[in-house]
Amino acid sequence: MTKLALAASLAAAAAALLLLKKRRKHLHGDEALEELVREARAATRADPRLRAQLRHCLGAASFEEAVGATVAARVADGDVPFRTLRRAFVDALKDERALEGGCAIGENVRADAAAVVERDPAAESLLDVLNFKGFAALVAHRVARRSWDRGEKSFAKWLQGRASDALAVDIHPACTIGKAVVFDHGTGVVGGETATIGEGCTILHGVTLGATGKERGDRHPKVGRDVLLGAGVSILGNIKIGDGAKIGCGAVVLRSVPSGATAVGAPAKIVGRAVEAKPAAEAALGLPGVHRGGKPGAGCGPWR
Repeated sequence: MTKLALAASLAAAAAALLLLKKRRKHLHGDEALEELVREARAATRADPRLRAQLRHCLGAASFEEAVGATVAARVADGDVPFRTLRRAFVDALKDERALEGGCAIGENVRADAAAVVERDPAAESLLDVLNFKGFAALVAHRVARRSWDRGEKSFAKWLQGRASDALAVDIHPACTIGKAVVFDHGTGVVGGETATIGEGCTILHGVTLGATGKERGDRHPKVGRDVLLGAGVSILGNIKIGDGAKIGCGAVVLRSVPSGATAVGAPAKIVGRAVEAKPAAEAALGLPGVHRGGKPGAGCGPWR
């Protein structure tokens, strides 16, 4: 293949992927299921070894059923039969009265899947999203949250433990998570009982939303909308991370961060303001979009 032909081929592939991502911005109705089934069929034709894994997609009657059954299979163990767990997942995702962050759980899951496709360049297909454990962990949490709200706290905590064992993500069932959230890679993400994560956030691996000790009551962080949390960030205590903030990798945040601010370091200090309106959507972890300003070394108090 000539260099010109190769360049044309790469350009065509890039354009097709861009169109695919735009088309998937909103996963509504049966289009998501149809797309998922097409991808599953193509994958099984290319590699028959995947047929058993993808049977949950190929035989599903809805997108919620495909996602619920697939994630249930990933977290199932010998204590609770797969069929029982599958029913719990599918019922939760179809329950329009089960809310988290003001939206139905099924709507949240569709928005989560669309967000992964939009923000993660490794997500070349909707089928890829189902293989990402960060997405699977979010689905498992949302199902546990529904059980928690229904008073089924023992089952909710059991599911929390199973998801932690299988996916290495430990989110308390009472933690509130908005829609269109991405756990990128996911490994080691921890969310405490009274923590909240706003709509549109991107959270990298190793992030802890924890307390500062053995205090009870409201003791965990409140993360706003469209926040970007880099790998290894620890946010401790009942503090607030404002909408559109960026927290650099490895930061230890002990005081509230205002909306739009960028904080780095241990303990974290504000180094400027985010240029992007929605840092989580850009996921620029090198923090290039920072407007320098304010009092140097001011810490994470009010912006000056």
